[in-house]
Amino acid sequence: MTDDQPPESPPPAQPTPSARAPRQPPDWLEGRALDKGAILRMAVFVVVQIGACWLWGYLTSS
Repeated sequence: MTDDQPPESPPPAQPTPSARAPRQPPDWLEGRALDKGAILRMAVFVVVQIGACWLWGYLTSS
């Protein structure tokens, strides 16, 4: 490259999606419905486990 040649211009910027654009689900979720019962069971399980750990610590502390 010689001094009289202009430097290469950077590639054009990719357009960013709008903040209001809806998010697309991942490919592995395509065609699957959210199982609200399973989500509720998992949330209850987590709360019960936290409660059990707290109760164990409360009962075994002196």
